[in-house]
Amino acid sequence: MGTLCHYLAFLLIFNPVTSEDTTTTQQSPQDDSSATSSDLPAQFLTDHNDFINCRDNDEYFPLSKAYDVKLALISPDSDVALSKIVNVTETMIRGYRNYVRLPMNVSSITAEIGADFLPLHLTDVDVASVVGDVTKYPTNLEQLHRYGQAMKKSGSVSDKETFLEEVKVPVEVIPDIEFISAYRWNLLSVEEEYSIAAMSRLPVDYILNITSQTFEFQDLAVKLADKEGFNPPEHTIGAWFTLADSLIEETELKSKFKEYTKLLLAAPLMKMLEKMSELTAADKIKLLQDNQLTPVKVQGIWDTLNPKEDNIEDKTIADLFFSVGNKLDILQIDEFYKKTFSHLYSKRHEVEELWIHNDNVELTWPVIRYISKLHFPKVSTDQWGQKELIDMGAFGVGLTPDQLKKIPAAAFGGDPTTLDTFFSDRMSLGQLFAVFDKITENSGANYELPAALYPCLHSSLITGSESADNIKIGDDVEAMVKASVRFTPAQKIAYIGHLDTSLWNKDTLTVILKHNPSLLAEVGHKDFMDNLDMVLNIVGEATVGDFEVLVENLRKLPRRILHAWLATARDDEGVLDIDAMLDVIPGDLDYRTRIQSSVKACSIALPGLSCKMIDEIPLDRLMEVLSTYRFSMPGEVIPSDARMCFVSAIRRYLSTKAVAFNVTLTSEIELLSLLSSSDIRAIGAELLLSWGGKVLANIPHPEVSYEVMLKISEENPHLFFHNGVDFEDMEILAKQSLTILKAKNKGNVDFSVLKKMRDLLPYLTDSLMVGATDIQNFFRFAYTSPLTKGICIPHANRQNFRDLIVKGFGEPESWDSEVLTVLGDLLVTLDEADLYAIPPAALRKAVPTLVKESVYASVYLPEVKGKVEPQLYYKACNDWMTGTDSENTFSPAWERYAKWLVSGSSLVTRYLSAPTQRVALRKKREAESITVHQAVALYDKIQEIISDRNPDLSVAQRHKIGDILWQSEIILKNDLKKLSGEETNDIEKLISSINKSGVDLTDVLEKAKLRVVLSVISYLKLTAKDLGISEEYYEA
Repeated sequence: MGTLCHYLAFLLIFNPVTSEDTTTTQQSPQDDSSATSSDLPAQFLTDHNDFINCRDNDEYFPLSKAYDVKLALISPDSDVALSKIVNVTETMIRGYRNYVRLPMNVSSITAEIGADFLPLHLTDVDVASVVGDVTKYPTNLEQLHRYGQAMKKSGSVSDKETFLEEVKVPVEVIPDIEFISAYRWNLLSVEEEYSIAAMSRLPVDYILNITSQTFEFQDLAVKLADKEGFNPPEHTIGAWFTLADSLIEETELKSKFKEYTKLLLAAPLMKMLEKMSELTAADKIKLLQDNQLTPVKVQGIWDTLNPKEDNIEDKTIADLFFSVGNKLDILQIDEFYKKTFSHLYSKRHEVEELWIHNDNVELTWPVIRYISKLHFPKVSTDQWGQKELIDMGAFGVGLTPDQLKKIPAAAFGGDPTTLDTFFSDRMSLGQLFAVFDKITENSGANYELPAALYPCLHSSLITGSESADNIKIGDDVEAMVKASVRFTPAQKIAYIGHLDTSLWNKDTLTVILKHNPSLLAEVGHKDFMDNLDMVLNIVGEATVGDFEVLVENLRKLPRRILHAWLATARDDEGVLDIDAMLDVIPGDLDYRTRIQSSVKACSIALPGLSCKMIDEIPLDRLMEVLSTYRFSMPGEVIPSDARMCFVSAIRRYLSTKAVAFNVTLTSEIELLSLLSSSDIRAIGAELLLSWGGKVLANIPHPEVSYEVMLKISEENPHLFFHNGVDFEDMEILAKQSLTILKAKNKGNVDFSVLKKMRDLLPYLTDSLMVGATDIQNFFRFAYTSPLTKGICIPHANRQNFRDLIVKGFGEPESWDSEVLTVLGDLLVTLDEADLYAIPPAALRKAVPTLVKESVYASVYLPEVKGKVEPQLYYKACNDWMTGTDSENTFSPAWERYAKWLVSGSSLVTRYLSAPTQRVALRKKREAESITVHQAVALYDKIQEIISDRNPDLSVAQRHKIGDILWQSEIILKNDLKKLSGEETNDIEKLISSINKSGVDLTDVLEKAKLRVVLSVISYLKLTAKDLGISEEYYEA
């Protein structure tokens, strides 16, 4: 059940109606000289709202009108009165959320507040000024959307085009620009021609809805080839290709690949390869070198190259390999090295510099290991000397800790700095400690320890409190700070103590702020404030690239430090100066210039905002501060205490708006009906969810309800874990969202509906009647980052979502590597039979990308209920799900998916042995491997063991064995269905049908038994003795 985490007792600011008393309580306007003029209510009713439909407010107020409109939209046959909804909702809030009556506390309604409540009106649009304001303060979404609404009414086509062409915003704000261009302005509805730069700001659903007539009128066949003007964000360019592919002749796209390069490289893999069929090998090589393509697309293009037939010189293909080889499939790397290794050996140092020492190049461990092994000395590691280590160079990263331990200590003797090239940032701590132990075995003269080994030092050596014997630790601060990224907390404290007062030297502090700001976590806030001027000096002198890094790192400092910094925004009388807090400075300045011109640069410290400060924010600046604050938060998660206080402030804001407009309120759901569209966009999903799903779903104003759900569905789904919403809440919101969207879309479910529902879609329980093309487009274009794919749903919903994926992309056995990377973590919804039906080659090619982009075991989420420390994504999800349904937690799905990824990794690591070794190993496996028939012979023995051990097995063990049998049965059913062509789940009927057709089922049935045999042996850790077989047979 949704909750405000039991803190609404401190938030509610008007008296609730009781379930027994349904009379309304009128909120009286303030009788105060400072209150806004008495015509505010009339202005409000006659003015348009700022929602997508842009209707007069008097169509929705009093709220009984709004409720009637919403009922007609979602439940035309319902006769439930608003008063009943109010009573049910308020009773739920009061009973579950510790609802407490508090006295009214509405702020005086000043002219500024009154103006902020009403829409912005522009008599003459100064588009340059609007562009300047938005570019200067891009994260002030209230300002952005108020300007957007004003320009909808007063802006000309030219004004809108200029705005979209010239406004500059960070990537996080682009969805709001798209929202304005399409949903506010309905950009292409007017028969006016727009530039491709302006149209590049359209969202994907709007792009795919462009008709052939509009396509021709806007001359898009020409404009899409404009390499300068056509510059859409990465998440929409694929939709532009899909549109073009449907409306431009195939021969035209093929013959003009160079003109449409940007567009065609965004095509799905197979379509992209079809479109480049007329390119020469030289053209393809240039494409690979000049464009940052995904690994699967690099692999696809690489496979089309044939050096012999295309007369590609060895040097050309080798240079190409240096450029893109890190993105190739391990099989392609293996084949390439076998053919050209002799040439590449002379280029080994180039490979070192371009790949091993270049942190900007992404390399998977198997690739590093593979290439490193090719440069290993011929003698075994236990015979290596210093010469071998020097020859090995940075390829030493391919040595395992065990291999490093076998190298004689003498090889590391003498001056270890001669081995500087041996170390790289890619080495693990395990590797570094193995080397460190070898070095310390030598008791020769003093030597300087390589900086790469600083993380291996004991804290006492870092402080200098103990002698380092023969080890000399250098005084290069930058080297030590960079190494400290791997320090333990104790080492960090020791190092900060060692620096003492030199910590605040400009050079030292600059290095810390650039490379490891976490060192300052141990500094007292008073010490930091005493040296704030030095911090500001460093920020003020930073270049463009360094400035962004410094701001990002400073915002990661502890909140106590940032709060102390933010307190400098108070004036001499202790009043909070919002302009100083947000660094509002006159002039047309970008953010860097504003901050470097600011006295205290307080906006950097916004994550340190406290409840006391939030309470002091004037209501006419609340949305501005709130929006800017949200975008300043590292990790996009608001601390629970700040979230609570912002909800309280929002309620004061809306209550004051109600008084200003003379709107009668009796409940929380009516209060939320006073949200404007610009309010919703500024507040964001995380705070809106604090009211809980049942409250949000019962908002009587249909447009408020609709846009709240749009906002919730477009932000990252992990936000559900940090709030008071539970799974039931999400189901309620998903169901109502679908109902409203269908009603607004003439009862149809298509791509636009799926896209607008994105994060709510997995919570639907019913199947959708929607075409395969729309489904595939949804998965390709709606999920804009790996974080958006981290869905968290129980088994029944996973099955429903899995069916949607299969309807869009076909059966898993037909998928290629690109489909896998498009789906990413959404593959967690597949069952075991689906996962292992995917072609192994597709998995092998995709697994590096899948592992890299998976959030479940790599992203730590803060502010997880009941936990002090950040939790791994899948654990946070599992905890959230466990509170909903203990029998259908998330962990089994994640474990199944993770095991499948591990199996994919094994497909890669098989290439780590030398080619001759692989041939020998394969022959050995062929000679000694266990046959299917031999394994099936163990099936009866396995059943006997389970029967004998059953009384001693725990409930969990019995469930696990049952799960093994159940999964095997599912796979068997799927295999039998394919053979029989029937859909029944009755195995006996399927077998009978297949037997009648004369098909031999021996192989299928034996493989089903083999799966059970191998799984049970692994789970119960059965030995050869348990099974009554020889050790040789067991090992095979």
